[in-house]
Amino acid sequence: MNTKEQKIFFTALYNSYSRYITSLIYRKTSDIHLSEELTHDVFVKIMENRAIFRIPPCLQKKYLHKCAKNRLVDHYRSMSRLPPCDTVSDTSFIPYMGGKALESCYIEGEILMTLHDTLLRKINSEEQYVIRKKFFDNERTTAICRKSQISRYRFRRILRKATEKVKEELAPYF
Repeated sequence: MNTKEQKIFFTALYNSYSRYITSLIYRKTSDIHLSEELTHDVFVKIMENRAIFRIPPCLQKKYLHKCAKNRLVDHYRSMSRLPPCDTVSDTSFIPYMGGKALESCYIEGEILMTLHDTLLRKINSEEQYVIRKKFFDNERTTAICRKSQISRYRFRRILRKATEKVKEELAPYF
């Protein structure tokens, strides 16, 4: 692959996955500017390494995901602190959207506060555990069921009940 083809490939890759990587990092940092900067760093590293050209197209998204996680770990190590592990980040439910207007930021804040209140007051501890593991820790259903010793059927019922409560509380915003 010559350099012109590499540039075209890399540009297409960046256009396809930059928003996804930014969203992924934003869920962990809750800082739009930092997530955009770290996304840029991820793509610069990938371009310097050139390993992406040898990876099959079906595995490129997974590779980018892993690179983003590694860059995030490097960032926290450089700051000599680790991200909070046990805290629930309410922003994981809301996808990143660049170039927001002030009104949408205000509405997003209202949504986050409503979501936070719902998670604290309206959902019992079993539902909180399932939501935390499924949405915030990105664990697989089988792993959650194995750890909490519940059946998949019970897990789905708990998850459905909890998400219905969240949807009911957030319905006025959507």
